[in-house]
Amino acid sequence: EPSRYIESIRLITFMLGPCVVALGLTLYDHRVMIVRNLAAIATAVVVGSVVGVVSVVLMCRWLNLDALFEVSMAAKSVTLPIALDISQPLGGNAAITAVSVAVCGLFGGIAGPSLLRLLGIRNPVAVGAAMGSASHGIGTARAIEEGAVQGAVSGLCMGLISVFVGMVLKGAPLTALNNPAAFLIIIGGTASCIFIGFKMEHMKNFPNLIKKTFQKPPSHEKGELLKLIRNIV
Repeated sequence: EPSRYIESIRLITFMLGPCVVALGLTLYDHRVMIVRNLAAIATAVVVGSVVGVVSVVLMCRWLNLDALFEVSMAAKSVTLPIALDISQPLGGNAAITAVSVAVCGLFGGIAGPSLLRLLGIRNPVAVGAAMGSASHGIGTARAIEEGAVQGAVSGLCMGLISVFVGMVLKGAPLTALNNPAAFLIIIGGTASCIFIGFKMEHMKNFPNLIKKTFQKPPSHEKGELLKLIRNIV
């Protein structure tokens, strides 16, 4: 029953919010570094998406597996809900998709850092991009253990590669991202919520806040933020 299912996952749903905020905080804390390495991160996402899909197709054909396995496993590098949403409309099997995503994430989370060190890849940005592009959420969790920079880059790549792989497998052109109507709805709705929720004197500081977002915060502000998080926890 839907009501029983919703009740059983209430705790997980409750914890999802803090997890997203924690990941967003990591991205915010390293936003300057991310902007500086944006070209490298974008390259990792594009190459990781293409290699992830092509490697599955080649492996399945080399093993003489049915086309069902190709479709079901093609989205193995993205997080499970998105992988299911990609594979099922294409005729994939949900069970095969779930297993392939889980195995990919577990292998990357367990062996990923050691394999990267064995290959001589030690740059935090490169490690994070590899983990996020190949091993989705489990890889990102392990990347956070390796370091804050690795975790931030991995989380960003995990989100971007989910969008890119979905577009590649569903045959959506890049021009699909250029949707003025959706852009106006999102920007207009966000602006309306901001104007409703804040006074005009606060809105006057909005340009300064935008500028401050892309600047490295002073150490004392960072310390106050961390202190606030500890108090909340």
